[in-house]
Amino acid sequence: FGTALSGRALKDPAYLELVRAQCGLIVPESELKMPIIQPQPGQFQFERADALLDFAAGNDLVTRGHCLLWHHPAWLPKWLEGYDFGPEPAKSAEALLTDHITRTTTRYQKRIRSWDVVNEAVDNITGVMRETPLSKAIGSPDKVLEIAFRSARASLPDAELVYNDYMGWESDNAPHRDGVLRLLERFRKNGVPVNALGIQAHIGAGNQDSNNNRAFDARDEKAWRKFLEDVTAMGYSLLITEFDVH
Repeated sequence: FGTALSGRALKDPAYLELVRAQCGLIVPESELKMPIIQPQPGQFQFERADALLDFAAGNDLVTRGHCLLWHHPAWLPKWLEGYDFGPEPAKSAEALLTDHITRTTTRYQKRIRSWDVVNEAVDNITGVMRETPLSKAIGSPDKVLEIAFRSARASLPDAELVYNDYMGWESDNAPHRDGVLRLLERFRKNGVPVNALGIQAHIGAGNQDSNNNRAFDARDEKAWRKFLEDVTAMGYSLLITEFDVH
């Protein structure tokens, strides 16, 4: 059992005491995300992540890595918007992504054994793959994700590599669940090295859908169980990576 932890929390002794008492694991809230690690092209800044990893090591806490690639146009570094990938954009974009993942994982390969390699690549409304500056340069979202996982595996031969997303059990989440399931099927078909599905889910009594119904009341538990069984039938493990308590 663990919690997300941010750099600002390291300045709060009372909060840290709760973490020490109640948790065996931490997940950096934003400190391992691409905009923090590489705020400008080729400028890598690991200080914030190092501080969290040092706290974890000093308190016998396991650390999970989140996340190497948040494949969503709103959460990639701003400098990627309109970035000039040159005359061979696919090669340039692949080199950029591979370099970022390799540098990050190599730095922490002995300290982090489980990584959310890719986060939220499936549109939660339509179930189709999200497009980003990287996918437009490389040619397809699937190719971007494959590059990410293969780059991570190259420097993390024994780590748990996870695709992480927030599909839930609400009835109107069916397109999101289906999109994630199709993606996981393509991973298996193409031999992409993915070990597990990270389930954010955000299941809780306080969430409301577009009709102001509480998600806890509106759940389609049968469809949710079928989704999870389909995932595990393909050989994936399941991780609860977020959980809401209201």
